[in-house]
Amino acid sequence: VHVLGDAILEANESLVLRWKFDLTPTDADIVFSILKGRWEDVKKSSQLKSADAIIRGRTVLGGAAGEATGAFAVKNACTLVWSNEKSWVRPKTVKYTVEAFAVM
Repeated sequence: VHVLGDAILEANESLVLRWKFDLTPTDADIVFSILKGRWEDVKKSSQLKSADAIIRGRTVLGGAAGEATGAFAVKNACTLVWSNEKSWVRPKTVKYTVEAFAVM
């Protein structure tokens, strides 16, 4: 969960979430999602699959990077999810960086 805290935006600013991650082994794939709000709030909704998402269930091979706006629209937080449920027998390591910044 990535939380903004007490950050206050000006009227002409918007937030951008930038992420990058790599998988080991590099030939592995994983399902990646970005959900609006906190994980605790998402778990309380009917199901994870019905949660408000920026990216939902994207299968990624080896790693990925990108930017998204609107990720912090719910309670100034967003949740990044990496799911290994389709290949849970094969272990994977996810190394990631996440940034949130304001742009005009």
